[in-house]
Amino acid sequence: MKAKLIGMSAYQGTPTSGTLRIYRAGRYEDGQGNAAVRLEEFKWRAGTAGARGSWGDPFNPAVDAYTVVSAAGEPAPVEGLFEEVFVYADGSERRSLYRKNLIATNLAGTEFDYTEPQGVTTYSGSEPLTFQAARDLLTEGTTKLAEMEQALADNAQTQAEMGLTAVPNEAALTGKTVGGYRVISTNERVYWSGTAITARAPLAAADALAARVYRVPLIPGGTAAQNAAIASAVHAAAPDGSRIEYPRDGLTYDIGSVDHIPGKTLVVDLTGTRLIWHSEGPLGRPFLHMAGTQGASLTLTACTEGSRTVTLATAGDAAALSVGMWVRLGDKYTTWAWDNPDGTVPAGRAGVGSSSYTDRYEWTQITAISGATITLAKPIEWSYSVTPYLIPSPTPLNSPQVIGGAGTLIREVDPGGGARVGPLVGTQAPHIIHIERAVTPRVEGITLDGWQMHAVCIHESYDPFVAQINGTRPFRPQFGGMGYLVRLDRVTRGHVWKSTSLGVRHHVDYVQCYDSGSSENTAQDNANTAYLLHGLGSKRCYSTDDAATGVVGWGAGNTAFSADYGYKITRPKYTGTGLPYVFIATAEDMEVIDPEFTTSQRGGLMADGAQRLILRGGTVDTRRSTDQFGGAGLLVRNKYLLASTYPLPPGDVTVEGTKFLNTDGYGNGMLIGSAGRVSVRNVEFTGGNYQLQLNDTAPSEVEVIGTIHKGGYFAPYYSTVEPTGRHLVDGLKELGTPSVSSVKIVLNARTTIRGSRLTQALSTPSGMSVTQALDAGAVITDNTPNTNDRIPANASWLAQFLSGIQVKLAGLVMSRAAGSNTDLTFQIDGLARWIVRHGSGGDLEIMRRSAAGGVLDSPIYLPWASGAIVLNAAWDKPINAGGTRLWTDAAGRLRIKNLAAPTSDTDGRVVGLKKLTGTTSGTIGTTITVAHGLGYAPTDVMVSSRGAGAVYYTAVDATNVTVAATAASIPFDLYVG
Repeated sequence: MKAKLIGMSAYQGTPTSGTLRIYRAGRYEDGQGNAAVRLEEFKWRAGTAGARGSWGDPFNPAVDAYTVVSAAGEPAPVEGLFEEVFVYADGSERRSLYRKNLIATNLAGTEFDYTEPQGVTTYSGSEPLTFQAARDLLTEGTTKLAEMEQALADNAQTQAEMGLTAVPNEAALTGKTVGGYRVISTNERVYWSGTAITARAPLAAADALAARVYRVPLIPGGTAAQNAAIASAVHAAAPDGSRIEYPRDGLTYDIGSVDHIPGKTLVVDLTGTRLIWHSEGPLGRPFLHMAGTQGASLTLTACTEGSRTVTLATAGDAAALSVGMWVRLGDKYTTWAWDNPDGTVPAGRAGVGSSSYTDRYEWTQITAISGATITLAKPIEWSYSVTPYLIPSPTPLNSPQVIGGAGTLIREVDPGGGARVGPLVGTQAPHIIHIERAVTPRVEGITLDGWQMHAVCIHESYDPFVAQINGTRPFRPQFGGMGYLVRLDRVTRGHVWKSTSLGVRHHVDYVQCYDSGSSENTAQDNANTAYLLHGLGSKRCYSTDDAATGVVGWGAGNTAFSADYGYKITRPKYTGTGLPYVFIATAEDMEVIDPEFTTSQRGGLMADGAQRLILRGGTVDTRRSTDQFGGAGLLVRNKYLLASTYPLPPGDVTVEGTKFLNTDGYGNGMLIGSAGRVSVRNVEFTGGNYQLQLNDTAPSEVEVIGTIHKGGYFAPYYSTVEPTGRHLVDGLKELGTPSVSSVKIVLNARTTIRGSRLTQALSTPSGMSVTQALDAGAVITDNTPNTNDRIPANASWLAQFLSGIQVKLAGLVMSRAAGSNTDLTFQIDGLARWIVRHGSGGDLEIMRRSAAGGVLDSPIYLPWASGAIVLNAAWDKPINAGGTRLWTDAAGRLRIKNLAAPTSDTDGRVVGLKKLTGTTSGTIGTTITVAHGLGYAPTDVMVSSRGAGAVYYTAVDATNVTVAATAASIPFDLYVG
């Protein structure tokens, strides 16, 4: 039944465009003969009068969107993955994923709401076999030799019928020879005169030819070379956009590498095909290699990260480009190894042979050209400044596909353990399936049993989708570069869905990928990190509902290289003896949400200068651990490898709402050595050794709020380091039985412990005692039991009343009995900073306090008797009036310095002049030396004549002013300052 897509999207704001893709688990045909493909795409259309938008036909969005679903009396539905992508004016994207069976949501079977929650039995991969398909299978199984001859004849005939060279758009005709061409962007056949299009017609006939199916008549019992030659001939003969079908007769065929044809888009159907691939060794070729073309490299001026424009160094190079063209944007920039950040120290300090890498790039699209200025579809990922370049892809692949299904199986003959020294992308990378420079490539439904390099490698592409790839037992996954299931390399918006693996090195590997991720995958017994950002600069990647059981589950950063930037891991599941996740090598921004981790080792590791880890919700279960002191639900330290000679403390750690489970007396819930901000909120600990422990590195700030501690343990919270900033413990609740102590931490004047339920009195491993800390300004209050509770002696009654309470002070009146002071104290985490004091005599004073509680100074004083404002401003604490400083020097003079801070008491000039007395005469022809008594050389001197003639000064120093006149005996006044 064809049903109308209804329901409202969950997007926010006002998008500029949107796409809805439906990925089906298998082919589906309803009772009316409507067949649904594995991938459908619809376009978002804006609403009117403020209404939310809806989905429309991809070719005409004004027409409502319909899709094939199961209704009453129809065959069982298939499962679909619904991917929403909305694009906004600033270039940002919002992506949502839904899973739902494609079954009508109303009784009439005419509507389908993909956002409506619905629990139905899942029928995965339902593919009804039509009579035509059954007849095809029978024919293919009995007429192989005849079919081979007929297929070759069909291929030759079609090639002659086409007689057209495909170009992506009309602009690409410039420079072409006279003749007929196929323009893909307009779907037309045109005649090019060499300078202009002189005739055009719709390409319906050519499209019909291009849509023909080309079967590959492999020879049963034929050699790998023979069958590779047959397959290569069919691939070469099939026009762009054709479908290539391999045998699906249940027989197993030997085959070699199929020849690569640059720029040709094909759909390769391996459904039911069984192949044994004889590779050409570690430096051979891929089995199936499809790639768009590349042009010559063009030089750019320096590019800025976040910009959407680049500039060609030579304006004439724009002739090689066109709007809509895909291009590589890159730079021969060297990224130094994480343990050699400035490039001055030999690599390898980490003890693992870490190294730098050169060349980082991205694949993007041109949206406008103006002279030498090129506008791109999205903001630039990096600042390219060393040797920035642009390489066009004149003919990218447009939605190439390699699809399989039930019965598909590919095995590689073990090529031996030769060293991998060649490229991991390109024509010499011996992967099973290798696609490069493609828009929306798809690889689906392939099962592999034994291979050496990568089962699927997608390079330099946009929006690739890899689904239901199932791989077991690759060769030598213990070695770098070998045994990958899927590698995404320099792709944007890549996604890997519902694939499984056994014994791989990496299930999904990301190299300089952007906005890419995976969902609903399962990796078993992986030999290295299952879902790995490879330490080569990937950004904003994600994992949703994935699972792993091997050495490491998820990872960002790589001790062999450097950092990645942004990995959001949602609902991960890990069960095994390894590490669920690692966050290392100066990587930034990992977020782990609602994990289910069960391990006999550690529940997660952050090290080597990684920055900003967020762990939110979920359960971390390390009760299988037999390591009494070393195991931890979360370990944060300055070294990933203890043999490292380059310790680098990590940054901020935030843990919220997570449950840590340990055996009583074994392991730690969290063992943290961070130089950043540590925030632990609403976390529940059960069992263990020290449930929450801080050691090794002093954090900048610590807050432990609302934690719950159960079971038998040594101590709920144990810290041997003193934060450089505040240390807050609020609402900690002990429900278990500690064998050593309750909270045992280093106390200082910045410590606040309040509202906590403790089983024993506080204690300190070192540093200040509880009494010393209280006297210095620590706040310990409202705890149960309250053995140690005491507000610092230097806190006012108002501070006691308002401690930890936020109130509105409108209309508040403060008063004390005669003869007493009234203080309003402003604190930060219990530490007094400013005190406004109303004295017993009525004077008002604003005082600045030290951390120990002493008065530093009183910059403002208002005496009641006079009402005058007293500003105590010295040169090192001057009044700042718009950048000009004013102060009173040691001699009581007011000084000023324009737009700069003074460096001494006499820096700047005196405000005002001093009139010198006893100097009222001079003698013509003779100078008069007048002592000014300032103690320094005045900057301002004024001489005023009181007789007939002029008087002036000729010299000035730290002692005297020399005055002269134009006539004898002229009285004068002298002013200095």
